[in-house]
Amino acid sequence: MTRGDRLVAGGLMVFGLVAVIGGGVGLMEGFTTMQAIEAGGTLAQAISIEEYSSAQTQFKLGLVAALSGFAFILIGGFGWVGETIKDLARSE
Repeated sequence: MTRGDRLVAGGLMVFGLVAVIGGGVGLMEGFTTMQAIEAGGTLAQAISIEEYSSAQTQFKLGLVAALSGFAFILIGGFGWVGETIKDLARSE
């Protein structure tokens, strides 16, 4: 495995991990906000409809970021494994 391939695969995995953590935080923030508004009853929901809509958007964006981060971790991990297998095949 060349040094560049290792850096790319490692970078993808690190980027994916950061995206999963950031997306998870955004996802949970939106989810807890929506739950708090729903627990307030009909009047609270009517008053804070804009905040609820914002929490839904944050929830969706967090979910997309977390899933994208997971995909980057998989891509980087498979790249790392693939290059390691190539190195093992060359050394024999």
